[in-house]
Amino acid sequence: MCNSPSVEETLFPGAQGLFPPQLALLEAGYKSSGENWVISAPTGSGKTLMAEWAIEQALREGLSAVYLAPLRAIVHEKHIDWEKAYGPEKVGLFTGETRRERAQGRPRKEQVLLMTPEKLSNYLLSWKSNLAWLSRIAVLIVDEAHLLGDCHRGAALETMIGRLQRINPFARIVALSGTLSNAEEIAGWLKAKVYVSDWRPVVLQKKIVRFKSPDQKLDLLAEEAADCVTGGGKMMAFVNSRKRCEQMTLKLIERGFKAEFFHAGLGQAARKSCQKRMKEGAIEVLLSTSALEMGVNFPARKVVIYDSFSFDGESFGPMTVQRFQQCAGRAGRPGYDDKGEVVLFLPIWDPGKIDYLKSPPEPIRSGMFSTDSLLREALAEISGRLSITSEHLETNFASRTLWRIQGGQHRLETVVSSLLESGMIREVQKNCRTYLNETPLGRVATQMAVSPGTINLWSMIYHEWEWLEDFDVLLAGCLSRESTPVLGFNFEEIDGMTDTIMQIPSSILDSSSSRLSKALRQISAKRLLAAVKMAALLHQCTRGDTLDLLAKRYDCYPTDLINLKQNVAWVLSAAERVLQILAKQQAAQNEPEEHGEKEVHAVAAEKCNRLRLMIEYGVPAKSVGLVRVGRIGSKRARLLIAGGVDTLAKLAATNADSIQRILRIRALGAQQILSDAQKILEEEQAEDPFATESTPMPLNKHVASPWRWPFRLDPYRLRRALELSVPHCSEECVHVVGGAEPHTVKIDSDASHRRSYSCDCADFAKGTRQCKHVMRARLELNDDGEILEALRLLQEQNDRPLRYGLSEIWMRVGKLFDRFTGREVDYVGSQFLNRARTKTR
Repeated sequence: MCNSPSVEETLFPGAQGLFPPQLALLEAGYKSSGENWVISAPTGSGKTLMAEWAIEQALREGLSAVYLAPLRAIVHEKHIDWEKAYGPEKVGLFTGETRRERAQGRPRKEQVLLMTPEKLSNYLLSWKSNLAWLSRIAVLIVDEAHLLGDCHRGAALETMIGRLQRINPFARIVALSGTLSNAEEIAGWLKAKVYVSDWRPVVLQKKIVRFKSPDQKLDLLAEEAADCVTGGGKMMAFVNSRKRCEQMTLKLIERGFKAEFFHAGLGQAARKSCQKRMKEGAIEVLLSTSALEMGVNFPARKVVIYDSFSFDGESFGPMTVQRFQQCAGRAGRPGYDDKGEVVLFLPIWDPGKIDYLKSPPEPIRSGMFSTDSLLREALAEISGRLSITSEHLETNFASRTLWRIQGGQHRLETVVSSLLESGMIREVQKNCRTYLNETPLGRVATQMAVSPGTINLWSMIYHEWEWLEDFDVLLAGCLSRESTPVLGFNFEEIDGMTDTIMQIPSSILDSSSSRLSKALRQISAKRLLAAVKMAALLHQCTRGDTLDLLAKRYDCYPTDLINLKQNVAWVLSAAERVLQILAKQQAAQNEPEEHGEKEVHAVAAEKCNRLRLMIEYGVPAKSVGLVRVGRIGSKRARLLIAGGVDTLAKLAATNADSIQRILRIRALGAQQILSDAQKILEEEQAEDPFATESTPMPLNKHVASPWRWPFRLDPYRLRRALELSVPHCSEECVHVVGGAEPHTVKIDSDASHRRSYSCDCADFAKGTRQCKHVMRARLELNDDGEILEALRLLQEQNDRPLRYGLSEIWMRVGKLFDRFTGREVDYVGSQFLNRARTKTR
């Protein structure tokens, strides 16, 4: 192990200006050796130059270098720099983002290849067809190597490195990170030399600022900003919420700062514009979410970490030391500042169990400890024919992983059994040996890059529900783990979501909670609620609602919806193949007269295809045929629809001159579109695959739930009323709090002492006379006869359909939140029912 030398060490000839960590690597023979290296050094200590030395060595040998980074923003930044350094003809960008990249397919003559880990993993899955350029790789540079510990992406990076080492054992591995506390363990796995340094070119000063109340944090932030800006510096602040990021930016602008915000919800143009202004020094204070924690170079003197907790999508927890150090690494960049400052806001009641200022980052732990990741990577091994027996999986695959070094003892026989049971691999006996082969289902998983869990989900849905409506297909797509971003479901949305899903035909929504609990036992309550929201959003998208309208309605960002549409369309493409395979398998097992099931699920597969096109191209159902024509995409489809040509049949019947005029294209292109449309229409009419779409649904396909709610009261609003509290109550008004905003319920009484209620909330203004605030006021005033009867029924009826049970699911999520915040909520109204029992005695 090498340790960093003192600054006063003698420089190498011609090495003036190098940082001590760079000099230490030269002394250790980094440039001349062909060995693997693990380098852990702070941000700004010169790791980019270390990577460039390895790249230049590969170029001198006439070979290629691959650079991996977890964020496309980092990859793009390096692409710009290295095109200038090495020439555009030698540098290739392979992230799958641009049409040029997708058309090119794979690297050809480029020698410096920039990718994300997922892109290289995809190439390695079909390694035989990529062997020509994979064999020319002299060095693989893994930037931000602490990604190995990421619970979602780490396993793929870990196994990708292992596969490349087997396919090209001469490729050198250089792993770079600023936060590797177990660098020696990582180096042992890679059989690499290790270099660790804590030297920084800019001194970093760290401090903790305590607050008594969250209301104080904005003032404290403004004080830190003023101190930094008046001294000529720039400041970044990291917060956990996009909304808070925007709100705080506006408040800082009101206080006179040149402030802007940055988060993943911004469009690409807005992100690039913000990055450009920050680098130019036009922004004094930048507020950001985790989108800027890694890699991208911003010249900030001070970094403020505003939130000391984090949310992993399921639960809250304290911020890790690794994340603290990643954020801190943005402060004090060489060439901009002579010092860097890091400020962490903590409440005075924080127990101080984590010493953020002195503790090393948490050790990197293999992502293979996740069962789903282990299944996914084992299937990839078998599909790629790198391991063809259970013994090979152990010797070729598992024994070479960081997971095994760190004590992973999961028996691979169990993994193989699970893949066999789910139908993704099969055993083949040959020469007294048992070989493992992928099945058509396994091929879908690897080719479409979806997890075994997603294949199992669609297989379960195929066997559990006889008929799937459009919403059911979208819901299944949104339940798949590849469908990101996951849009959080807030309790304020329950009322509106209830009204929405009550109008949507759905077999899954009409299924009882006990049936759903059994069928979707691997899906958390929080994830199910989010999927319902996402599916409702996409369902409305297929009905013509614009992204801007949906983003406003569902409190998210158009960029989120664009990404969600892309990912769900990808999942539906895989699901179409899965349903076709399952229907074919079942048809082969059934007698000829029992093939009705095949027809049903052939329709489900076609629905996946139709909905995918509707989501991907933004066209209504009747216009899907337009985008089946090869030369027509989203833009041309919208032009045709606006011109009155909204179906494939109309397009086939339109003359070429009209097509040329509507699309503003050349005559030859218009004639080709017309010819293609007529050909596709003839094929469809011959096969008639859409006959079921215009045929009324058989009555026995969609069985509505027999459960009915007998009261005029809305059960969702009643459940929500139980979460509210009453700080003030009189015969004239009741103040109700506990929701997004406090509200006042006014009471009038007639001569017979019968009460009437009015509320100042938006729900009441829309005509809902029994809003949740009114119901809570009635409970407080003992004017609750019908409400108590409804509560008794809710306690007795525990197996309602999903469309009537969102509040119960929210209760499960709410109880997790209650445990975190220490609050107590009477979700079943026991206090009011007990009060009624006491009165009757």
